[in-house]
Amino acid sequence: MAAAPALKVLVTSRELLEEALALAEPLRDPALTVRVLARLGRVTALQGNASDAGALLERGVALGREAGVPETAIAFVNLGRTFVLLEDLERAEGTVTEGLDLARSIGSAHLTAFAVINLALLKLRRRDYTAAASLGSEALRLARRVDFRWSINYLAMIRRDRCAQWSRRAGCAPAGGRGLLERVDG
Repeated sequence: MAAAPALKVLVTSRELLEEALALAEPLRDPALTVRVLARLGRVTALQGNASDAGALLERGVALGREAGVPETAIAFVNLGRTFVLLEDLERAEGTVTEGLDLARSIGSAHLTAFAVINLALLKLRRRDYTAAASLGSEALRLARRVDFRWSINYLAMIRRDRCAQWSRRAGCAPAGGRGLLERVDG
């Protein structure tokens, strides 16, 4: 039986990323290697192999920390996402927060938006609707500032799926009829 199209894409992606890693490592370019490890780890996690993904991402975090490259923030966030798959929400939150702190310290609005969105999703999963709404609003401000369309679309999807819960618990409402969230105080 043939694999589903999405699974074929993941398998192909993983094979290509493994080849990319084999090409990147001899170059001794830590930023490139961390980027490839972060992507390879994420694809591996999406394939359902969270343990292997965790090892790849931990390797990326260690290399990134040692080299001091900004891409380490991506590896941290993806490692946190992998901890979610492993149902270790405490480690997930700590790891995503560390990625967010790094993204903020280097001043990257794109990396910060990526980390904030993932922390918002984690807070949502933990039913901390107030924190999720606040982080979602922050991510939206960042995404608008850098024209990060992926983030805006992702936040709109979160809004569609979760605003009813947020509005009851955190005072959220659609922003100006655009289908996005804004904080409603009062």
